[in-house]
Amino acid sequence: MLESVAPPSTRNPAVQVNGEIIYADEIRARMSSMRAQAESSGQELSVEQRFELRRQAIEDLIDRLLMQQEARRLKLQPTDAEIEATLASVAPKYDGSEGCRADAADPESREDIIARLMVDRLLARWFDNVRPPKIHEVREFYRQNPESFRSPELIAASHIVKHTRDGVDNGEASLAEVRASILAGEDFAAAAKRFSDCPENAGDLGYFPRGVMIDEFDEVAFTAPVGEVTAPFRTQFGWHIVLVRDRRPEGVCAFDEVSARIHATMLRAKQEREVGEKLNALRNKAQYVELGRL
Repeated sequence: MLESVAPPSTRNPAVQVNGEIIYADEIRARMSSMRAQAESSGQELSVEQRFELRRQAIEDLIDRLLMQQEARRLKLQPTDAEIEATLASVAPKYDGSEGCRADAADPESREDIIARLMVDRLLARWFDNVRPPKIHEVREFYRQNPESFRSPELIAASHIVKHTRDGVDNGEASLAEVRASILAGEDFAAAAKRFSDCPENAGDLGYFPRGVMIDEFDEVAFTAPVGEVTAPFRTQFGWHIVLVRDRRPEGVCAFDEVSARIHATMLRAKQEREVGEKLNALRNKAQYVELGRL
């Protein structure tokens, strides 16, 4: 239970954790960051979720402070070289203006960097206790969760496109000539570099399922035989020809295709459990004092 205390301060203290203070402006900044992150992902927060943000922000800040305190206790201080390298990596890029980097190493930024590096070192120490999953565990996870690795039909395709410009539409005739050149032996990738209005990656679109491209493109590409160059066809972007290089039917991905992903997922879950257990131990030992409205 938090006891109420109200020491004087111009920064509006909110809560004290093991003698160190979290201020109201830190809570507001954390809430703003969380709200912006949610909105950037297209999530529209309900009224209840907006109220919940404050509680989540306070919990996050308490956890971060507890980890900083534990890192100090374990003397996980970063070296000067690590601090300077990190400061340099986050400093504004030099643009020729006098003093453009003046705020890169102000005391607040430096302390924030030190705290972050100490928490990183603490996490690395905690992760040392985590045993990576063995191959038979990864295989068993794959065997028990086949639907998690189901893939839709995929094709690997390359294309050449000619956009319609200023009302002039000669893309069909141009691509018919390009197609004839390819059928006569010219390499498709070389032709894409020379003729396509989208020559990036030599026209290689990689593997993709239905629905990634527009419907008119899918209709042709997903019915084209592998290894054949399609006749020119039109979409809203102009005229195209497509070479389907490979086709993978719908089904469960082979173990070798997903084993690295499974291993990473299992390891991350173990690491998260370890962090949760360590944080719970720190929370249970901590002393909290409410200093203002939470």
